[in-house]
Amino acid sequence: MKEEKNEFLGLLCNLYLVVLLVVLPLYTGNGYWQLGDTKYMLFRNLSFLCLGGWMLAGMPGRIRGAAEYFRRRSMRQNKDGGTILRLWLAGDGAVRQEDTSRKAKTAERKQRGRGGKGRKQTVFSGMDFAMMSYGFCVILSALCSSYGRLAWVGYEGWYMGAISQLLFIGIYLFVSRQYDGAAWPVYLGEAAFFLVTLLGLLHRLGIDPLGLMGSWNSRDWEYSHMLSTLGNINWLCGYYSVVTAFVIVPFFREKRRCLQVVLYLIAVSAFVLLLLQGSQSGLLILGAGVAVCFWLGKRQDGVWGKLLLLLAGTFLCMPLMEWLMRLRGSRAAIAADGNIFAFTSWYGWMLSGVICIFLFLLLEKRGGGSCRGKPTEEKGKRQMAAAEEQRQSVRRGWARKTLLLIAMAVFATAAVLAGLLFWRGLDDSFGSGRGFLWRIAVESFIEADGKDKLLGAGPDCYAEAVFNRLGADTDVWKGEHWEGAVFTNAHNEILSQLCNVGILGTACYLAIFLAGIYRYGFEGVKKQYGDKYFGGAECRGTIVQTESLEGQVKGSRAENPEGEAEDRTRTENLERQAEGRTRTESSEGEAKGRAQQMLRNPEEHMKYEVPEKADGRRRKGSLTGGDMGDTGVLALVMYGLHSLVSFQQVLNAPLLFLVLGLCEAEKRKKNREGTAEEIAHEMEKV
Repeated sequence: MKEEKNEFLGLLCNLYLVVLLVVLPLYTGNGYWQLGDTKYMLFRNLSFLCLGGWMLAGMPGRIRGAAEYFRRRSMRQNKDGGTILRLWLAGDGAVRQEDTSRKAKTAERKQRGRGGKGRKQTVFSGMDFAMMSYGFCVILSALCSSYGRLAWVGYEGWYMGAISQLLFIGIYLFVSRQYDGAAWPVYLGEAAFFLVTLLGLLHRLGIDPLGLMGSWNSRDWEYSHMLSTLGNINWLCGYYSVVTAFVIVPFFREKRRCLQVVLYLIAVSAFVLLLLQGSQSGLLILGAGVAVCFWLGKRQDGVWGKLLLLLAGTFLCMPLMEWLMRLRGSRAAIAADGNIFAFTSWYGWMLSGVICIFLFLLLEKRGGGSCRGKPTEEKGKRQMAAAEEQRQSVRRGWARKTLLLIAMAVFATAAVLAGLLFWRGLDDSFGSGRGFLWRIAVESFIEADGKDKLLGAGPDCYAEAVFNRLGADTDVWKGEHWEGAVFTNAHNEILSQLCNVGILGTACYLAIFLAGIYRYGFEGVKKQYGDKYFGGAECRGTIVQTESLEGQVKGSRAENPEGEAEDRTRTENLERQAEGRTRTESSEGEAKGRAQQMLRNPEEHMKYEVPEKADGRRRKGSLTGGDMGDTGVLALVMYGLHSLVSFQQVLNAPLLFLVLGLCEAEKRKKNREGTAEEIAHEMEKV
């Protein structure tokens, strides 16, 4: 019964992924008219259906599991308290002896943790606590808001109230607990992403296969600022700030040539559309994505080479698009306020593409490209290990130099921008009028009382709060910039969150980004490279054991110099014996303690399924092989930088929380597999 329920919830989760990744971006209803309302109603209704089914079927078991976890934790604390009272009654000597024993056990656990031998199985992660904290702040802000229903539902046309924020958190919890690793929903999402991109490129050429433009022509604003099935170009950029990561990272990790070609075409077309769509925020998304990809190249071979190929393909396709748009004449949809061809020329794009190809060939020659395989003629394990270490050393050297150059370039760019802002000033016209929105948001937050500063006016209550706080003689009421318009957000998520959910809610919202980058990015890097390159206990033990093993091997060769086959067999036996002695001596005490605990409480430990032995092959699918952590980091950085000039909406916020849920699901699966392997190994010892 339990397995059938898990299968049902897994299938429900996969279908919900299809809803968010495929149906939501492609569904248009009655065209561009009130497209935001149409997409939000679809998202809200299907989210209530899927999350409601999960709550009814799966949450009772989750609640019982959490209650059992906290009950056992309190029992351990009570046991520790009883031990302390017993030692206090026994005297100072017993206390010192017990304290010394505890310190030794703590040091042993830390040592095993640095060596990668121990895994801590927890119910709630740091990301879970960040999500729960943000949800609590949202509910508290909505309850204390003076705008009533508006704080829960949100402003008409946006609907980013407390209900939507709680749905976002529900997406994360649902996916992180029920996603089973199926790749087909993500494949469908990548296909939908390509369809959205293809329709956007056709719209730029004045071709409308779905008839979404209706009676608009090239003189209308909508003709050049509405794209594909997503509508406004700002909404399109929000969608691309998250979903682009689903294509870039799998392209870097994919080994099959046919899928590499498919993902390459999708990624290049997406890059071209971001350059053509007409908003400067698209350039910000591209810059953030390229910077994160350079960082990923520090950890994996081939990323920098493939990134250069992506940029080369993008640059070489831009003159082609310019030529096609000129052929279309007045029927081409060109955003007059964001035409990138007005600032560039065709030979500039061609020169940039040629430079990227040259750098790719140079990288290939030095052994860091995407097409160079591992050496196959190395003799012996020690030679291969030495070659790998040398290759890693060269790669780290190139990484440090490249990152230094990138940091210098970023610093120089920031210095130039800061100088320009200081010279011109951050006036109201900055960023297509965003400077005005930022100014009135800051003024509104300063005018707020203590409660609104701490808890905010209420989720998605920015418009009402700003217009009510600022007087009738301010620019908000003069209609100086957008006469008759209502400012529903500040075009900056941090400022919008400060006005909506206050300091507490904004801090918890930012904690989600920080926790995600650390948990899915830097934590994995520390586990992967920390012991190998920073002198951990396991590394030092391996060096000592290798020296001893080499001495024994030399002795065996001196005794029998002619028996090469016998020498190899004896070497392998010595290696296995040394490995067994090292493992036994280092974990003997731990195995006894864990074995006794398992015999006393077998049902607690047998709930983990022992994973099958890996066959050394990478599972098929875009989200396997550790891809999801890199995907999450890339999506967080691109979305985070784009949010500085944009806003929450139904095409980006749900997808961001979906990505975080997928990352957490992969992380929890790895922890379960590691715990199951440890338990199986200790049961064998028992």
